[in-house]
Order: sequence, then C-alpha cells, then structure tokens
Amino acid sequence: MFDPAVLVPALLTLGVFSILYRENLVYRIIEHVGVGLAAGYALAMIIRTGLIPRILSAAADPVALVTMALAIPACVGIAVSSWRRNTLGTVGISVAASIAAGLALPGIVENLILEQMRATMVPIGLSSDAGFDSLVVAIGVLSTMAYFSFTREPRGIRGVAALTGLYTLMISFGASFGYAAMSRFTLLIGRFLFLLRDWLHLVR
Repeated sequence: MFDPAVLVPALLTLGVFSILYRENLVYRIIEHVGVGLAAGYALAMIIRTGLIPRILSAAADPVALVTMALAIPACVGIAVSSWRRNTLGTVGISVAASIAAGLALPGIVENLILEQMRATMVPIGLSSDAGFDSLVVAIGVLSTMAYFSFTREPRGIRGVAALTGLYTLMISFGASFGYAAMSRFTLLIGRFLFLLRDWLHLVR
C-alpha cells in the first residue's frame, strides 16, 4: 500500500476521479502534469530517434551538411522554431504541414479507399458466410453512396437505396460509439482493479 510505485499512480488516479465531483485544483494540476509528460516524452523520442542520428551521420560525413537532403529540412526546422508571428515562421509551418499531409495522403488512399474497393470486389452470394458478408458490404457501400448523391431527389429505387444508406450509417456510427464506450469502460475497470487489488489489496 505504501510502495511509491503503487502509491503515486493510485493518488493520481484518485485525483483524476475528483473531476466527477467538480472542477478542482488537484485535477487541473494532474492534467497539466500528464500533458507535460506526454509532450516531454514525445520531444525526447524525436531528439533521440530523429535529431541525434542525423547529427551523427552528418558529423561522419561533413559533405552531407551542404546537400539538399539536410539543408532544406534544416531551414524548415529553423523557420518553424521561430517564436514570433512573422513570414518566416508562417512559411516554415506551411511547408511542414504540407509535407506531413503529402506523406499521409498515400496511406489514407490505400487504407480508406483502395481497401474499401477491394472489399467490395469479391464474389458475393448466400452460399457461404464469406459470400453473405461480401453481399452485406456491397449493399452498405452502394446504399451509402446513394444516400450522399444529391443530384436528384431520392425517389423510387433511389429513395429506398438512400434510406438503406442512412440506416447503414446509423448502424456504423452506433457500432463505433459502442466500441469506443467499451474501450473506455475497459480502462475504467482496469483502474478500479489497480486501486482495489494492487493498492488496497481488497481483491485478488
């Protein structure tokens, strides 16, 4: 119960739970500590895995310091690190954000668009479980596309397809919300078990 490795997390957990009563100073302090630790850890990982290896590689090969592969990122980094609201800082942040968006775009296209297309381009039918699942996926994708088609008023078959797409979206959102709630309850149960088992030793 008095082990610092257990006592400190237990007190922090109780401090976070105090927000259930009302906003208080203890919760705000713990919140700031958590955000600060996360930011510090992220900064340390960036320095350790990104900055230091590049500095060491550049020190081993001084010619690489003048190459475009290091000169351009160095200029962008200097621009982003500018604390003042000036043109240099704005350009640096714009370049960094554009590079991040460009690097993320292929993954988004591959995971969200192409994978969805591959999931619908499979044999469908009622003869097997896999065929029935593929049929449900195809109906859900096509009906959702019909729901977001605003060129004409949904009537007849298009109206039925749009209504099916609406129900598909509601089921999808409900499943996503249920999964998120279940994961949060799992974390809550884990914290209660930590308090009752590891700290207070009331349960085994």
